[in-house]
Amino acid sequence: LRKVISGLTCANNIFMLGFLSHNEIMNILQESSLNIIASTNEGFGLTAIESMSVGVPTIMFSDLDAYEDLKDTEAI
Repeated sequence: LRKVISGLTCANNIFMLGFLSHNEIMNILQESSLNIIASTNEGFGLTAIESMSVGVPTIMFSDLDAYEDLKDTEAI
């Protein structure tokens, strides 16, 4: 995935961060334009909720467990 990203023209705008504290996540989201949940088996959807709390829309697969609980055409 990192190799594919490095070949994109927008590579400088894509970040794969790994584990972060809640405060680090919230600081980053406040500077973000979009949250992407690329997982095909994400359970609860906490990253979508955190994004929504600061007005950042999320892209996620509609068959994820949390989708039905979170779907909102303004946010997901």
